[in-house]
Amino acid sequence: MQKRFTRFISTALGLLVLAGVASAQTVYAPVPVMGFTQDVIANGPGAVTSSTTSDMDNGAVGNRFCFVAADFVSPTGATPVNSLALNGIINSLATPGITYKLGSYGANNSLRLTTAGSTGTLTFTIPQSAGSVYLLGASGNGISTFTATVVFTDGTSQVFAGRTLADWFGGASPVIQGVGRVNYDSNALQAGTDPRLYEVPLSLLAANYAKDIQRIDMTKTSTLGALNLMAVSIGVVCPSPPVGGAAAASVARLCSGTSTSLSAPGASAGASLSYQWQASTNGGTTWADIASANAITYTATPTVTTQYRLRATCGNSSGTSTPVTVTVEPRDVAALTYPGSPFCQVSGATAAPVFSPAGGSFSGTPGLVINLSTGVVNLASSTAGAHTVRYTSAGFCPATATAALTLAVAPAATLAYGGSSYCQASADPVPTAAPVGGTFAGTPGLVVNASTGAVSLAQSTPGLHTVTYALAGACAAPASTTLRIEATAAPVFYNIITPNGDTKNDYLAVSLPSVTGYEMQVYNRWGKRVWLSTDPGAHWAAEGNAAGIYYYWVSFTDCSGQSQTHRSWVEVIK
Repeated sequence: MQKRFTRFISTALGLLVLAGVASAQTVYAPVPVMGFTQDVIANGPGAVTSSTTSDMDNGAVGNRFCFVAADFVSPTGATPVNSLALNGIINSLATPGITYKLGSYGANNSLRLTTAGSTGTLTFTIPQSAGSVYLLGASGNGISTFTATVVFTDGTSQVFAGRTLADWFGGASPVIQGVGRVNYDSNALQAGTDPRLYEVPLSLLAANYAKDIQRIDMTKTSTLGALNLMAVSIGVVCPSPPVGGAAAASVARLCSGTSTSLSAPGASAGASLSYQWQASTNGGTTWADIASANAITYTATPTVTTQYRLRATCGNSSGTSTPVTVTVEPRDVAALTYPGSPFCQVSGATAAPVFSPAGGSFSGTPGLVINLSTGVVNLASSTAGAHTVRYTSAGFCPATATAALTLAVAPAATLAYGGSSYCQASADPVPTAAPVGGTFAGTPGLVVNASTGAVSLAQSTPGLHTVTYALAGACAAPASTTLRIEATAAPVFYNIITPNGDTKNDYLAVSLPSVTGYEMQVYNRWGKRVWLSTDPGAHWAAEGNAAGIYYYWVSFTDCSGQSQTHRSWVEVIK
């Protein structure tokens, strides 16, 4: 019974192991390494020694050789029949699926060890995990044995002792054969089924699968052979199928031109996996690979609403994440104008600007006092000069429009004449006005030169007038002053009065405008003065005087300063 139970358990465990093997697969990939010590591949035109640093097989002078590249041209013009490919890629004949990438033909491309106990190291350019490691190389002049120690980044290691590399001529199970060689000394080319390259597999323990490999230390243990290690590939065991997880976006709703970071929590991870982000703009009906989006995260900048998903691939199996939708909102289109600019820096405010869309906010350059909601500018409180107003919309994807706004200071116009009162008989007055370039105008009846401001007194109507001096420009404030024009004295002489109380010609009066030094005397026909007055407004009504002929005399100084004297007669009828 115990034996049957044990046999049952063993069988079950075997089936579980087989199931585990069946559900997993190995993916191979070449690994860039550092640590090559010699260049053993002849390439390009010229002697072998001009493109290499050493022979491959450590042979005697005259019988030592190198590998040859397809572009080699000997000094005599000979080219190889068989050679290594220019791209350095070798697909294994021994293990289908494994690919190797040789080092540069123009640099060291072989870790070359020729003596027992000699050592070297191939260091992974980027540490990574694997289930197995494959070394590509060959030995010259006999089989080489060596020990390879795989060292992990955590400081642990796994030792592979007693490994062998066959001679590059005639060995079994080559990765590639018939690659050609060239004599290191004579530059003579050879072709055929040799030389060959081989691979040495190093199977890691399952406990080391998840560890990143840092380097491989090599120690040659045999006396014979020239050991050449020339490339490394790894085999990674991956789950089948991989899991894509659930795609997520750092920002799921954004504006056109804005980026979002995509990730896929729960996706399978590991060196064996490759990733590809895909996009759909038709709701998931069709999907397209995104160029260069080959990491487990991706930064997308969609211009339209887009769905994204991640495809994780390992070998022939893949898994796709659930998609995430990134909604792209259109950006607002903002507009702003200020009718009437430039404005004068006076009391009051601008009219409301024309702007769209509604609901945004305004701001201005320093010195501009602006209502943040309406955009109305307080002119009197703002600093004169050129300003910029910004209007920013309030939508999910706001836009900004700008408008130039200029506040001009009104020029301080001044206007002054030499006096405020002028006689018509005086010289025409010319004002002092600033700044120059303005225009003069006057009230009706005042004759003024529009360019100079000179007033024609003789042609103007006597009385009180206003002269205005206006400057060009929207913000110019005019200056003004008043002038009084006095009429030139021209007395009117009456020759008859009838002082009978009917209010018609009842007295003698001389009508005179503004005069000084006025005096009027009246004489009878015998030369006796019967009346005297210095008041221009006084009159003589012949009180106490008989009817008859009288003579009168008037003297005064007119508004121009001229003295005038006039004589006349008057008949009194009673």
